[in-house]
Amino acid sequence: MNMRTRLVFLAITTALTSCVLSPQPPSSPPTAIAPLSTSPPSPTPATTMFTNEDVGFSFRFPSEYHMITYSGGSLCLTLAQLDGRPSSCHVANAYIETRNAEGQTLQDLADAIASQGNPTVPVLRTPIEIGNEPAVLLDDIYTYDVLRKVVVIHGGLIVELTFLPWGQGSGEFPTTQSLYTIVTDSFTFLER
Repeated sequence: MNMRTRLVFLAITTALTSCVLSPQPPSSPPTAIAPLSTSPPSPTPATTMFTNEDVGFSFRFPSEYHMITYSGGSLCLTLAQLDGRPSSCHVANAYIETRNAEGQTLQDLADAIASQGNPTVPVLRTPIEIGNEPAVLLDDIYTYDVLRKVVVIHGGLIVELTFLPWGQGSGEFPTTQSLYTIVTDSFTFLER
């Protein structure tokens, strides 16, 4: 290969390389990138801490709820008011009932609660933890309303949490769902 052929070959190679390496217009128009949301995150509801020293548990609940307590450690949480005072528990969104386990196992307890619902609708059972204790979440309990229940046994004491109405079709469902999450995420048993 003579010198002239080499120079022509070098010139062609250089020209082709510069074409390949130079920026090329895009084959399709650029897509718009959505701006980051400037709206603030959803606010976390203000909560109130409740501690029952006698029974030995504590939990948080949204501050707009009213608590009605009963002897023996049972209580309800309601949004309803009557003359500026909390209304009775018959319109509550949550109940927490306590009683002596009297030798019942968690499985016995879950079976007894599931049997209270509509026998044609299977109750869904999910093992979970509440206050670092094994518990059972029971869904689709059809009674006077659709219920979600959580049962746990701690130190010979049954704690049964009920949330209602529990169903997507209810206008109250998002509020009840938030109540459930706040109560169960914060529920703790006290050291005795």
